[in-house]
Amino acid sequence: MPAAGHAARLAPLAASKEILPLGEVEVPGGGRRPWRVCEHLLGALRLAGCARAYVLMRPAKRDIAVALGDGSALGLPLAYVPVERSASVPETVDHAYDLVREAEVALGFHDVLAEPAEGLREVVERRRATRADLALGLFPTDRPEKADMVELDPRGRVRRIEIKPPSTALRFTWLYAVWGPRFTELLHDAVARHAAPERELQLSDVIERSLSDGFRVEAVSFPSGSHLDIGTPGDLARARARFAAQPTS
Repeated sequence: MPAAGHAARLAPLAASKEILPLGEVEVPGGGRRPWRVCEHLLGALRLAGCARAYVLMRPAKRDIAVALGDGSALGLPLAYVPVERSASVPETVDHAYDLVREAEVALGFHDVLAEPAEGLREVVERRRATRADLALGLFPTDRPEKADMVELDPRGRVRRIEIKPPSTALRFTWLYAVWGPRFTELLHDAVARHAAPERELQLSDVIERSLSDGFRVEAVSFPSGSHLDIGTPGDLARARARFAAQPTS
């Protein structure tokens, strides 16, 4: 879970964006507690069968670790990886390189509430069934200028990605990714080689490179799926209204 950003669009904040409350959840023994932004993603990771979640965060965000603890209350062991400095999401993710270089890795974004919650599990299953280097979970969007749009071939494999195009005929953006060690090595190399400080390296840049290098990249599409990015005050308010009306249990 990348958590090294500054949430500039929401500033000022009383707490890190990742742990802002959206609603409430029941706790064993009675009572309720805040249900936080990042718990949507952590729940998807748990449902996907992840053995551990790594929270990649700036040291200033220590309130995340205080709020979430070791993850026992969430049913998913958590570990925290300090990120002193990062210029991009790939660079943030690469801070976990030594911890996950031999593992199957699942990635999502804490500030994008993607549904169905079981979607990430389907992406894991697709990668394993096809033995792909990488598998993506695709969701429809009508805001391509804020998304990375994915084109598939007739077999359901990823053909190419358009990064935040002003307009496009493509309908789906990727919000989940699951990969194996070969892609981890490619990402590690891409971060080390990136030498264009005027342009932020994107995860989709690394995916595009994997396609050029002949990697097998599969996808699972969720045509009826939905997602809400809570990165702006208006969208955060919409998310809170939605989950207040439908309390999490």
